[in-house]
Amino acid sequence: MRNYIKSLELNASKNEIYINLFELQLTREETFNKRLEEKFIKLFEKDKKIFIKYEMLKIFQNILNHKKINLKKWKEKYQHTKLTDWSFSSLDKWIDGFDEGEVKERLHKAIGVFKGHRTRE
Repeated sequence: MRNYIKSLELNASKNEIYINLFELQLTREETFNKRLEEKFIKLFEKDKKIFIKYEMLKIFQNILNHKKINLKKWKEKYQHTKLTDWSFSSLDKWIDGFDEGEVKERLHKAIGVFKGHRTRE
């Protein structure tokens, strides 16, 4: 995690570093770093190709925190934006590590939507 923070200090405009850090925090079941999250939103909110990944990870985090999510709204917002350059393997492994229950079921449903979005024509 320290390496991601150091990388951001050197180049704060690299969206991939933020996304990787958020994914790492998610799979460790940590809250996203608020300061970095605010900076990311300020830099990339208007770029749907980048923001789609952040909002996907945020939905997973909201599921973990038992918050209400709206996958339909996400699909509508990004209907013309492809979810490119994304591997779901680490998220699949992470979800598989959960005990059966509502959270795991909601995570599976969400990842199914995201995978379907990636492969749609």
